[in-house]
Amino acid sequence: MSQVSQTPSAARGAALETLLAGHFTRHGYAVESNLVVEGRSGNAHELDVVARRSDALTDYVTVVEAKSWSNRVGKEVVAKLAYVLADVGMHKGIVAAPGGLTSGAITAAEALGIEVWDGAELERRLGATALADAAAAVDARPGHRGGRGCR
Repeated sequence: MSQVSQTPSAARGAALETLLAGHFTRHGYAVESNLVVEGRSGNAHELDVVARRSDALTDYVTVVEAKSWSNRVGKEVVAKLAYVLADVGMHKGIVAAPGGLTSGAITAAEALGIEVWDGAELERRLGATALADAAAAVDARPGHRGGRGCR
């Protein structure tokens, strides 16, 4: 029986999603990862990390799009997250990108109300050690050829 393994890119993304889910859990959020939600349009959307917290007045829902790419994330990712949030009726979105974002993505995020967590912000929130450990775990996998990882 053959085993299905993740590509290095998918493994880096999964490691980042796990770190982000843990971060929100430690801050009192109920977290779901890789949640598939049908939007008003009828389209299904996979949400990397959904963090929910409620108080006496309201429910807070944050959706995180995790992009552990070797290249900087472009405006298309930000625009897509804004569309998905509107389609599923959620309001708070974060693009987490250890590799950074293009200037166009940053401009789009500001215009669309999407928060961005680049490498420096992720290190501040999650800790440099946690990011490095996640990258090392992926890089140490058999058959992995190295790469940027979650830095």
